[in-house]
Amino acid sequence: MNYSTTPRSQKLTGLVQSIWCYQAEPAHEFEHVQAGVNSQLLVNLHEHELRHWTDPHRVLRTTGPVAAQGLLTTPLLIDTKQKRNVCGVAFSSYGLSAFCNASASLFTDSIVDATELWGQRATGLRDSLVREADPVERCRLIEYFLVEHLICRDDENRLLEHILCSMQSGVTISAIRRKTGLSQRALHNLFERRIGVRPKIFARVDRFNSTLGPLSDDVPLTEIALSNGFSDQPHFTREFRHFSGNAPTHHQPLTNECHHAHVTSDKLFKTSNLR
Repeated sequence: MNYSTTPRSQKLTGLVQSIWCYQAEPAHEFEHVQAGVNSQLLVNLHEHELRHWTDPHRVLRTTGPVAAQGLLTTPLLIDTKQKRNVCGVAFSSYGLSAFCNASASLFTDSIVDATELWGQRATGLRDSLVREADPVERCRLIEYFLVEHLICRDDENRLLEHILCSMQSGVTISAIRRKTGLSQRALHNLFERRIGVRPKIFARVDRFNSTLGPLSDDVPLTEIALSNGFSDQPHFTREFRHFSGNAPTHHQPLTNECHHAHVTSDKLFKTSNLR
């Protein structure tokens, strides 16, 4: 079962991409969550914890069943028991930081127990979701929780939306700084506080992330490289290997989940020092 919806509340526009419920019994035991610019709220309804692994024999970190996961500059190894019954929120790049006072850099390449952000209200959310079996109602409960914890930062949210749209349109960082009047330090501080990494790292991860869908659809590598701003296919391959650990030709995405991949290498992934 996989159910996903966009929030009804206009207060969440631009901050929340989707609220979802997922239930599955995957045949494989482990998978990689690929690098990406969007953060998540995760609620494990099957177990009382969430886990990241260093390798299939060693847990890297463990939190309670409700946790926030930030922007990823490197793939994360997860066990699929956590996907048997899980709900969550897919935030925009700066969305998670609109619901708590912690810097987004705290979540980058990591997962943080939600009770550190929202106290026992996070536990109460999970209790309500466990009691409610209907995925539509579960998503509604999550949306109410988000609206209750939204911090008003409308001007800053609009600024970030403008900057990100400009970057995706090919506007240089220098041009963005001139137009917004932000110094380099101010721009870096804004990105680290609200997104989790500096602008250039964000742009690289975002570009890598945009190749996962076409790669899953078997689009030729040269076409993917040129359409996503890489100078050539070798440049694309180097960046893809940097962020995923594998060459594009060895990437094996899960069916209907292009941001998750089968474990195809025994390489141990560690948090990158990209920030």
